[in-house]
Amino acid sequence: MFALACFVMSGVPLNDAISNILMFAGRKMIEAGKNRQKIKSPVCEGVLRTEFGRALLGTLSGITFEAEIESDRGKTKVRFLLDPDLTRAELNEGFWVDTDFAQAEHATYN
Repeated sequence: MFALACFVMSGVPLNDAISNILMFAGRKMIEAGKNRQKIKSPVCEGVLRTEFGRALLGTLSGITFEAEIESDRGKTKVRFLLDPDLTRAELNEGFWVDTDFAQAEHATYN
């Protein structure tokens, strides 16, 4: 089981908090059928996009997303896969255990 698999990145590396924000924002986009979402939190700000296309990376399959994120560490562009079949409970199990999930869940806005 995986939640987020990064496959292309330019800029500064993602930290755990930003990874979780992208994961939760992507999940909200899937649930709402939205293809663009602004993100703003104490750790980053940016835009997340998807055309709901699927991709395969080795044995991992998921919906492709692109994000342009800016944090105090710099700017990052990232493409990643998100497993659309994970439940909210599975996301909350955490792949980055030291992160505040409540903050990640509330980082999206119109």
